[in-house]
Amino acid sequence: MADEDQLPAAQREALAKRLDRFERPFQFSLRKLMLWVAAFALLCGLLTSLWRAIEGAREAARRAGCVCHLKQLAFALLCYHDAHGCFPPAYVCDKNGKPMHSWRVFILPYFNEEAAYARYDFTKPWNSPQNQRVANAVWGRNADYFQCPSGHLHGTPFTNYVAVVGPDTVLLEDKCRKLTSGNAQKIMLVEIADSDIHWMEPRDLTFDEVMALARGGSGPTASSRHPAGLNYADASSTVRTLDRDIDVKTLRKMLIVEPADSGMCGESAVPENTQSGQTQP
Repeated sequence: MADEDQLPAAQREALAKRLDRFERPFQFSLRKLMLWVAAFALLCGLLTSLWRAIEGAREAARRAGCVCHLKQLAFALLCYHDAHGCFPPAYVCDKNGKPMHSWRVFILPYFNEEAAYARYDFTKPWNSPQNQRVANAVWGRNADYFQCPSGHLHGTPFTNYVAVVGPDTVLLEDKCRKLTSGNAQKIMLVEIADSDIHWMEPRDLTFDEVMALARGGSGPTASSRHPAGLNYADASSTVRTLDRDIDVKTLRKMLIVEPADSGMCGESAVPENTQSGQTQP
């Protein structure tokens, strides 16, 4: 201390300041603390904005993929209509009225799956061993077309895209319907977010189930994981967005086919089979 007392006053003051900083290394002034808090808040804001932009771009890509998948299915149905003069039935029943074959089977030739369609046995149910081998082979090549990229069904054989089935809808139960341009904008296919419907299973959503979207009922109905609304395909194969808040009258009008612009087709959807159960070429 004697040596420090002999130092000039200026040097003693500088030494005292250095010792003070050494003894209290983590002290901040209020101004510095506020600057650190502001910088941290700004960084969090920038990261949040960046995350939202990235997630928005991802959702836009997923939605575009969903639109493409629905478009492919609806276009295959339209190709069937052009080839046969009518849409296929939503499903074909056996003699006891039990659904056996889905519309998704009838459009296989328009999916570049002519060979798979030829191996499908229309004398057996959709879930017979022979037909399940066909289903697995087709699924391995075309799984993406039956599922929405935003859905949670990846790795399962379930589909996110179903027909609306009823007595006055585009696809009928066990009957073929032909349409004219007056019904081109009628809803034909819709999304269902959490589906347990096998892609080859002859099961879809009924008219009443889809109407529950507007009526607010419980149970399965048209649904989607897209924030902007659910996608649907009309009878012209155009894909549009359906508002979740749609009213009953509007939705009903979009679903019901006008009788004056439609008719029944006498052609059977099920092709003739050989004795071995294989479809005729």
